[in-house]
Amino acid sequence: MITPIFGASYREFPVAEDILRDARQTALADKANIVKIQRVGTVELLNPIQIFDITLRDSADLTRSRIGIQRLVRSNLFPYSHAFMVFHYENPCGREWRFSYLFKEDTAGHTTSAKRYTYLFGSRHHCRTAVDRFSLLADKEQDDKALLEAFSVESLTKEFYRELFDWYQWAIDESTGVTFPNNTKTPTDDREQIETKIIRLITRLMFVWFIKQKNLVPDRLFDPEALQSILRDFDPRSRTSGNYYNAILQNLFFATLNRAIMDEEGQKREFAKGKAGM
Repeated sequence: MITPIFGASYREFPVAEDILRDARQTALADKANIVKIQRVGTVELLNPIQIFDITLRDSADLTRSRIGIQRLVRSNLFPYSHAFMVFHYENPCGREWRFSYLFKEDTAGHTTSAKRYTYLFGSRHHCRTAVDRFSLLADKEQDDKALLEAFSVESLTKEFYRELFDWYQWAIDESTGVTFPNNTKTPTDDREQIETKIIRLITRLMFVWFIKQKNLVPDRLFDPEALQSILRDFDPRSRTSGNYYNAILQNLFFATLNRAIMDEEGQKREFAKGKAGM
């Protein structure tokens, strides 16, 4: 990933350099569930980028270790101002891993707080966003400005909403054939208020995805293989069957989420405690 983009600027060390050299460093890393930090190379730019390989305990939760990791990279025990960091488990096979870009700006002798842009990889995570970010660097001068522009949240947000709006425009176009029938017995009202209905669908899907990412609903509700045993005749590519919408999404939208804050017994509704699993 690094060599094709940075070419001769990338230098891999013959022997990795261990960063955890004393008890204080090791103790801070231990709080972040980190067992090893190695500097494995550098990208020789005007502001060099250090490359780190970071190993976490197998018992750690990579998706929930951000606070401890942030404390480590913002401490004076991690003096590097520019870094690519790869986080993985001791036994990484089949498990998630994280890539982070770290940047501490040094202005007039004052170093700002570390900014860390991070991406999760694995079977549950798409890698397209990270690949697109690196692709931007391949066609630009590789300086601090280009790196920040490629990885910044603002750039990602603008791109996300631009693509979302393009999809919305496509969905409401009559030639696309998207319909939301009010009365399934007649086609005359299939596209009434189509703009409003598409917007409602988008916002509901975004919220359902949010609670899914927060592990507030079971992953199996979004796993095509698991759904084969939940829904009868389930076909994830069907253009005519609505059983996934009717059985899963509709119940999440209305039976679960669109409820009064207080339940029938006058108690405040809350999410179930604990992590939703398979």
